[in-house]
Amino acid sequence: TEMGTIYEALDFPARAAKAYKKALALQPEHVDTLVRMGRVLIQTGQVIDAIPILTRAARVAPDSIAVLNNLGVAFSAAGMYDDAVTTFQKAIKISGSEPALHSNAAESLYRVGRLEESEKHLRKSLSLTPTRLLDHAALRKVVLMRVVLAERCRAGKTPTPKDLEAALISRWNKEGWPPGSHRGELADLLEDREAMHLLDKAISACPAQG
Repeated sequence: TEMGTIYEALDFPARAAKAYKKALALQPEHVDTLVRMGRVLIQTGQVIDAIPILTRAARVAPDSIAVLNNLGVAFSAAGMYDDAVTTFQKAIKISGSEPALHSNAAESLYRVGRLEESEKHLRKSLSLTPTRLLDHAALRKVVLMRVVLAERCRAGKTPTPKDLEAALISRWNKEGWPPGSHRGELADLLEDREAMHLLDKAISACPAQG
């Protein structure tokens, strides 16, 4: 494990993985080595290989925040977002004061279209560490998407930027965000294919009109 840690610190993840593999051959259930091995595999794009390693660690140490966070990250990187959400939520029940857990949960919830829950976790992360710039950006995006979705549900059609203007000005003022900045963020959103796909899927959850 020591050599793997050195290689990892020197940014040689492939060498670190080999060192951790040797260490695990001697101590296959050493939790710290399993976590480090899983993390290196994620960093090198070998996510599918990381999942069983981290799952093994979770069996040995089911209440370890480090294990659960890394396993959740692996699930998310593999596109297994529901599994990621479940894993992050389990970790949050154990320790709800870790902003990274809320941030990671928010990302996975966003990916499955659970925007309201994603927003709640982003706000929690920022309440714990207000300087998390990426979470601020993610929060603005999720809030924007929820405003768009609400208008689409209300009107039963895709709103134009003009249709959204009043609602966005009101929400931006409430949040204390820079006046007028919603226009640029809306333009970016409309170019974001993944976000628009998520919104299209969420339409099916709109209450029936009439």
